[in-house]
Amino acid sequence: MTSRHDAGLQRGPRKRLAAVAAAATALTLAGLGVATAANAAPATSYDNPAPGGVLPSGDTNAASGLIFTDSAPDGSSVRNSPLGSLWIKDPKTGQSIRTVCNQYGTAFQPTAATVWSESTATDANAARMAYILNKYLGTGPANDAAVQDAEHLFYEGVNSQPLNTINASPSGAATHQLAQQMWAESAPYTGSYAAQPSVQSGPNGAGTGTVTNTQVTSATGTISVPITLTLSGGAVFDATGTPTYSGNAGDAPAFHLPSGVTPNPASVGVKETTSASLSQGLRVFTSPGVQTQLAAAAPAAVTGQSADAQITLGFQPTATSVAPVYLNVGDTFSDALTVSTANGGADWIPGTPVNFKAPVYGPFDTAQAAAAAQPAGAAVAATVTGTATAPGKLTLGTTTKVTAPGFYYPVAEAMRKDQPAQYQPVILGDWKAGFNDTGEQSIVRWSPKYTTQTSALSADGTVHDTVTVSDAAPGQSVSPVGKLFISYDTKACAMNSATGAPAPADAQLVGTGTGTGQGNGSVDLSAVQLSPAENNDVHTGMACVYWVDSSDQTDLNDAVKPSAALIASETVWLAPKPAVVPSTPAPSAQAPIPTQAPAPAVTPSTGAPAAQTTLDATPSVKADFGHIATAEDGSSSLLVWGLLAAAAAGLIGFGVFLVRRPKAAAEAGSIETMPADESTNE
Repeated sequence: MTSRHDAGLQRGPRKRLAAVAAAATALTLAGLGVATAANAAPATSYDNPAPGGVLPSGDTNAASGLIFTDSAPDGSSVRNSPLGSLWIKDPKTGQSIRTVCNQYGTAFQPTAATVWSESTATDANAARMAYILNKYLGTGPANDAAVQDAEHLFYEGVNSQPLNTINASPSGAATHQLAQQMWAESAPYTGSYAAQPSVQSGPNGAGTGTVTNTQVTSATGTISVPITLTLSGGAVFDATGTPTYSGNAGDAPAFHLPSGVTPNPASVGVKETTSASLSQGLRVFTSPGVQTQLAAAAPAAVTGQSADAQITLGFQPTATSVAPVYLNVGDTFSDALTVSTANGGADWIPGTPVNFKAPVYGPFDTAQAAAAAQPAGAAVAATVTGTATAPGKLTLGTTTKVTAPGFYYPVAEAMRKDQPAQYQPVILGDWKAGFNDTGEQSIVRWSPKYTTQTSALSADGTVHDTVTVSDAAPGQSVSPVGKLFISYDTKACAMNSATGAPAPADAQLVGTGTGTGQGNGSVDLSAVQLSPAENNDVHTGMACVYWVDSSDQTDLNDAVKPSAALIASETVWLAPKPAVVPSTPAPSAQAPIPTQAPAPAVTPSTGAPAAQTTLDATPSVKADFGHIATAEDGSSSLLVWGLLAAAAAGLIGFGVFLVRRPKAAAEAGSIETMPADESTNE
């Protein structure tokens, strides 16, 4: 708005005075009746809530502002000079609208016949001026005066002595300062406003995210205005627990998917709306002969919509597991799991299947230490598998059977890649147990085999057994036990063989030999001492002794079942040989018969192969003439049967049969032996 200082003063735009020197202007104004410094007075306000107000200058329809009558330090002065807003009729609505003038120095004198034309200005300065108009115009005379001052100085660019005088005068200094503040505040508000928020998802499957890029941009940068954010897709803001958040442009609030949200994954988007409305420019009202007026373009909220982001509320499957402590060859592998999630199971999405598996590493000869991962190059004996659809118990299994002894270690895991494609998005990541976690060791015991060999019976009646161990747990203690039995059933004794024979009914335990070794190898059992009578009976062929070997189950070795009775390599049976009749004529029945006592076996107990021992002895009624043996010189025992037959026919008298001793044995005075077979038992 501009005023007339006196009738006829300053007709036309005041900005035409821009080239006039300050001193000359002061003199001109003084000559035209402009108040001098002596006439200075405080600014007076006016505030007309409706059209019809008339200013001292004659301008009509004054709205709100200040009237200045004051002097500047340079000596120039003004009188009854107004700055403020005006009322005009809005050509669109026909309603009154508050405006500021745009042509400094031009009188505002519309009439009832005035017709306003409207255009728009959308440059950066127009947007800044619109921001000032929206925020401050109509908020009081002082603010309206400052708004008009800012329009003239910064938007319109007026450099007029009267305006300069007002701004430099004591009563106008505050208005000028406020106008400067308003213009500085409007600097970011340069139009072309836009908002483009985005949704940033959190860690995979966590069901979380953040709204970012909430800045509201202008033609020259960003502006700080209140905003409202609204989420879609079932998500809620952490700060409010609702889909709505109110804050300022530039905020980055976090959100999450509540438990049980459907669908999952969810398509989450956000809409941003500025709480403060913004005008992109100015409405410009013109009419011939009437001062141009300005108003802010219709303010509108700035809005922006993000693209949707897929947010998944997933869970991390986990498990604890326990493998069977012992397995046997022929069993199938298994692993018992207790399935859960990293959050205790409550976040498992109902019905979601999760595939678990456990490669079973082994066999190892020795127990392995716990570790984060299996040893490099470890063999996989089998893989056990299973599917869980909820937290709880799950047994992993396979059809693969155990084929070898040793230590085995299943290592359970649930890998995203092993899940059905449609469920992979809700699985947060891979889970894998450690190697040899507590309870994850299975032992398949070794099954030792024993090959046994008795010693010969010494002259003093001691005998021991030697056990050769194979297929035992490496480096582990092995403790065979040998039980020595005696039997007087000579027919049963004679039935000893490489694989054994039925135990004689009269067999009695003589004693037990024990020994301990480490892993595979030979173990000499402690010797057993026969009583003198037993020793004599065995040495005279009236009895035999034999070993039965076994061992108990240990942590790593299976039990060895008792071996068969009368295994040849485990039997000491000194059967008498049948007598052999010489080719010379038989002595008469009345002739005395020389007798030679049986010689006991004298064989060092060195673990040498056991032997049946042939003794030279006079026969007695207890002699077993049915036992067929072969002498070392190759003579057949069939001769014995022939002689017996002759005796029965009366050709030969009953008497003593002499044993023909092989020459070499007789000369050496040793006992004739026959090698026995070795025995193997498991």
